[in-house]
Amino acid sequence: GMMDVLKYHLECELQILAHRLGLVPIKADPQQFEQVERYDNELANEDNSLFFELNVRCRRLGPGEAAPSGVEVVDGVIYGNVYSSDIKWKPQGDQASKFAANPPCMVHDDILIAKLKPGQSIAVQLTAFKGIGAEHAKWSPVATATYQMMPGVVLLDKFKGAEA
Repeated sequence: GMMDVLKYHLECELQILAHRLGLVPIKADPQQFEQVERYDNELANEDNSLFFELNVRCRRLGPGEAAPSGVEVVDGVIYGNVYSSDIKWKPQGDQASKFAANPPCMVHDDILIAKLKPGQSIAVQLTAFKGIGAEHAKWSPVATATYQMMPGVVLLDKFKGAEA
């Protein structure tokens, strides 16, 4: 997929945000889209792509102000935690009627994408397209990744006899 940055005021690197957004699984029927051999943002259309938007600004609520419906409030702050539920589908062409019964959305609404402080914001447009990961291995849906801690023990003194 592709990410167009409209506005970005955040302490983490843009690449980290893009990577986190790219890992959020989308619930959509892949049979409804044309296969893309090599993705070009200019060729994106309602037949081969889905379009989403993430537009949030962390701020403190004013006295007596209520939070928007469904938005988490922590210590009087809204959008301190940005979740996958904040990503909104933007239908193109006839997609609204085509997917009326089952609109595309994120598989899980509770995936934490970023933590913001008051005054920070994210405004990005996201484009998802049907592919098989052949263009680059980083888009392949399967991979082997392992991690093993290999601690090293260093003794500062030499021990002999009963001490050892």
